[in-house]
Amino acid sequence: MKKYIILFFVLAILVSCSNRNEIPSDLIGGWKRDFYPVPDKHHVVEYTFYKDSLHYNLAGDVVNADYTLLKDSFISDENRFIGHDKKGDFYVVFVENQTDSILLFKEKVISLEEGLKFKKPAPDFKENHSQGWNSYGK
Repeated sequence: MKKYIILFFVLAILVSCSNRNEIPSDLIGGWKRDFYPVPDKHHVVEYTFYKDSLHYNLAGDVVNADYTLLKDSFISDENRFIGHDKKGDFYVVFVENQTDSILLFKEKVISLEEGLKFKKPAPDFKENHSQGWNSYGK
């Protein structure tokens, strides 16, 4: 009987740990926003969450970018995604769920370890035009 109790606890721990690295199903899919970094220069940025990655696409009159971040870690209690692109650059992304949208913050970091240590920024943090929390809809 003691063996079964121990086995049950070991399995429970393994199952709970395996789910902590999964991107939640309510984030899966595309999230976008329109903005004007300078007057009359329209841009659209879209983040698409998959189970194993995050795709970023920025299309606009001034700047364009398109890349995929492969998931290195997802910490569900913080909605913290850490991933790297094909060049080996790492990014940490925080997501806050809203009623029909998300707030998203992305920052380039030097490694997975730095992404794990990176402090979640305050809701009003805005250091420059590309940093800060932004709202995205489906």
